[in-house]
Amino acid sequence: FIYFYFTELRREISRTKDVAKQLDLLSELGALYRSSGELELARNSFKKAAQLATALGNHLDLSFSHRALAEIYAEEGERKEALEHADLFRQTAQMSGSCSQIQLSLHVSGWIYEKLNMQQSHDSADLEEALSWCVKSIDYIKKFGHRIDADRKAVRVGGDSARRKAGLVGFLLLH
Repeated sequence: FIYFYFTELRREISRTKDVAKQLDLLSELGALYRSSGELELARNSFKKAAQLATALGNHLDLSFSHRALAEIYAEEGERKEALEHADLFRQTAQMSGSCSQIQLSLHVSGWIYEKLNMQQSHDSADLEEALSWCVKSIDYIKKFGHRIDADRKAVRVGGDSARRKAGLVGFLLLH
């Protein structure tokens, strides 16, 4: 069934002339590839999505692509690429103006360093960096949590500020 869905998505991407729709479909395809363990195909889909988002000046979708790429590279232990895309995620999240996305970019940066620590380095400096990004994310929530909570879509997707903060505090307490 999933193979059929992949085929249908690829077909729809090639058929549509609507670039914004292509962007949405490429992001969906990348997420599906990632969840099925096809990381190279996922990376390719997210890279194409990033190109389209750049062409459209769509910073929010561009930030989502960089987030996915950062996470995939971190999962694979590809340090340089993971950190590069984490940095691009933070930059494009800022450009999007979305408080939710900015907070998530800080949170994910911490996750990237934690993942790299677990996957390859086992270096306390990476863990310290992860903790530092988590503290930055908590500080951001303290300052802008009310804006995150006012964004219904952001709350539906990433949780309200209290849930986000609780997850980060839990991580800090474990380390």
